[in-house]
Amino acid sequence: MSDRTAEKLLRECSTLIFDFDGVILDSNRIKEQGFRRLFLPYGQDKAEKMVAYHRANGGMSRYEKIEYFFDEIMENPIGSEEVEAFAAEFSKITMRLLKDPAIQIKETIAYIASIGGSKEVYVASAADENDLSELCDCHGIANMFNGIYGSPRKKTDIVADIIKGKAKEHCVLIGDSTNDLKAARANEIAFIGYNNPELDTNLPYIDRFSDLMGRNN
Repeated sequence: MSDRTAEKLLRECSTLIFDFDGVILDSNRIKEQGFRRLFLPYGQDKAEKMVAYHRANGGMSRYEKIEYFFDEIMENPIGSEEVEAFAAEFSKITMRLLKDPAIQIKETIAYIASIGGSKEVYVASAADENDLSELCDCHGIANMFNGIYGSPRKKTDIVADIIKGKAKEHCVLIGDSTNDLKAARANEIAFIGYNNPELDTNLPYIDRFSDLMGRNN
């Protein structure tokens, strides 16, 4: 059952910011596969190190992860144009799988639909912004959001832009990673965890959006 603090925050907020991977789409494993395939030519062990880093750093952009791979794992930094080329290849590897309707987290989408314009709703993701727009169109959910934002901008900066001029006490970020939590704290807004039991400790947490349908609009 979702906790009462999370319910209260959702009921009283006027601006809701959703992470994307793991919150709206069940896509984290697809992203793992993408990094594995992208870096397998450099050796299985190095590819698996990258996958482990990806798992430990949800909410971090692919651009930062690609830089980490070459800076830290390969110890051979590359330039920004090469980073962008690897990021584009990552999109080619993953986008077809990410368009599969079966990976929609339907309870999240149903909850957002149930809000029905009573709150401003945004996506703030570490995923590439162009990919996000294409995926939201493909899944038929683009019109549910007041804005859809992603990398290469950092999530902390995206959130700062979304809440600019708004009352921070009425803004809430929902995410499944510690980087989402950090983005909320950096911007001094409330955070609610979802789809990650490690966040279900002393933080407001949602077990199922279906528990909340019709109660927080």
